[in-house]
Amino acid sequence: DKGRIFEVDFYETDDYVYVFEVKNFADEGALEQILIRKKLIPQLFNKPVKLFLIANYVEKKIKEELEKEGVTIITSIVVE
Repeated sequence: DKGRIFEVDFYETDDYVYVFEVKNFADEGALEQILIRKKLIPQLFNKPVKLFLIANYVEKKIKEELEKEGVTIITSIVVE
């Protein structure tokens, strides 16, 4: 997405780049943000990227889709 600015929370080690998306409620917007980061971050670093979604609430379908993409989900409540 040329011309867009993204804020990214990450932690880099010798082996990996850990990327975190923190939300109160994770919905379609969070899914889109994470998928964009999954595409862009590996282009900036020459190492594997591990993605995490940290949310108080996450929609069930979003959780399932992100898990298929290899994203680790940390949440309190999954909303049907």
